[in-house]
Amino acid sequence: MMLPACQASKPPLGRADCPDTPLSLQQLSTRADINTLLISDSSLVKSASNAKCWLKTKGWAQPGELYNHLKLVYVLMTAATVTKGSHLENNAKNAVLAVAFLMESDINDQKVEVIANMVATKVLDWVNSVVNHLAASNKFTSATSTAQAETMLALKDIL
Repeated sequence: MMLPACQASKPPLGRADCPDTPLSLQQLSTRADINTLLISDSSLVKSASNAKCWLKTKGWAQPGELYNHLKLVYVLMTAATVTKGSHLENNAKNAVLAVAFLMESDINDQKVEVIANMVATKVLDWVNSVVNHLAASNKFTSATSTAQAETMLALKDIL
């Protein structure tokens, strides 16, 4: 099976030739685990709405500004390279959390959009089917009425 060019050019995760590949895999936290950890965490970013506010207070996002994944990448790079000293850890942590929440929100929005499109397609298919049946019934009724009228005129002429 051929992969699209955008996927074929990406190296696989955890390549064997990478010297920093861990010997054992570490389990990723579940969303529920992350929520529990964030409750006791001191970071300022704990949700998508907090993420947007935090980015605005840093000047990395403007009110009403749309963002894309490339913008979020630049937020992470800026947090890692521009921030100095003791602020680096907090800014990097908050930037990572902000980007993660916003990307999660985008993914959820995309899922909702896909589901809405699927539902709309199914409903429209059903409505089109009903419309086609009604049109066929209307055509039959019209033809029947015409035939009846012609028969009545023919009988009137005979009588």
